[in-house]
Amino acid sequence: MAATIKDIARISGVSPATVSRVLSNQKDFYSEKTAKKVREVAKKLGYQRNKNAVELVTRRSNVIAVLVS
Repeated sequence: MAATIKDIARISGVSPATVSRVLSNQKDFYSEKTAKKVREVAKKLGYQRNKNAVELVTRRSNVIAVLVS
């Protein structure tokens, strides 16, 4: 099973929101010490962003459909 933001948060001892902010490089919400810890745990667990979830939240995808009859 793939690692999730909640898994990283539990192991790092921070909230899932903090993990999300660190992984999306949003500054001013966390310390560098916290960011380092979260990134190390994410790397250790082999975390990869779920592209489908990102597309649902942002309501954007980079997919072009072509219909040919």
